[in-house]
Amino acid sequence: MAGLKDIATNCNVSSALVSRILNSDKSLSVTDEVRAKVLTEAERLGYLTPRQRRERKNFRIALVLAPIDRFGFENAILDEIAAVCPDFSMTVEFYKIGQPYDGMIILGEFPKSEIDSYASVTNNLLLINNRGIDDYSYDTIMMDYEASERMLLDHLCSDGKKTIGYYGGIALRDGKEIGRKRSEGFRRLLEEIGIFDERFFHVTKMEENAGYEEIMNSQTLPQAIIFSDADYARGALRAIRERKIDVYTVCYENYAARKSGADLEFIVFSEMLWKTGLKFLSERIKRERAEGLRTWCPAHFE
Repeated sequence: MAGLKDIATNCNVSSALVSRILNSDKSLSVTDEVRAKVLTEAERLGYLTPRQRRERKNFRIALVLAPIDRFGFENAILDEIAAVCPDFSMTVEFYKIGQPYDGMIILGEFPKSEIDSYASVTNNLLLINNRGIDDYSYDTIMMDYEASERMLLDHLCSDGKKTIGYYGGIALRDGKEIGRKRSEGFRRLLEEIGIFDERFFHVTKMEENAGYEEIMNSQTLPQAIIFSDADYARGALRAIRERKIDVYTVCYENYAARKSGADLEFIVFSEMLWKTGLKFLSERIKRERAEGLRTWCPAHFE
């Protein structure tokens, strides 16, 4: 977002003069021509004074997404963020080049060069799950996947589930494997707590038919099954109903809760995350806080 210095440079005046004009300093003596020039340039650059930022009714937020689980999730994420935007006097939309924005949510891992290019649009960036930026120039929220997954397994074990399986898939998205880290993480955790069983660990494709066929073809099932995603879960749950099997089911909902029908929904990106993120952005936009914050956010069950 443009600053006083940008306006001053373009108008060939001092930053102090620009500040006094924009803040309607009545004691300032300046020609109407200079005043009009500064006001026009400030409007062109989308500059807002701190007071204008605090009083503004609606802030415009851009959403930038790295490749995520499945096609269609992008709109679901946008809808989830939009649902809490009114609480912060904000609107959100997918990023469009050349448009002015008050803040930006960047979800996923991006190289520093791309982050720098977004920072040229607005300094009010919220980075979610980006491990490549180690400083505090921007606010960062990291999802605590391992702790959340361990919490899920502890919950199932404390509920008396002695055999727990992981059934899911891998998907390719823009040349990137989706779901590989998830399956490897659960395998490692199941091994750590001593209940990993190869019979109950199946990784194929993130597709409804894959889930259906896997359950239909399984001779033995564990007491509880964690499904990798909603698409796979729907097929698997259909097979469970057809076979009339008594098994406790969990659906891993990474980016967008789609209500698969499982006994338990494990939701990683929750409403709490979006509210926290928008609160961070609001503080930076209104200049209530200059320092960057970094926090970890857990998943929750429904």
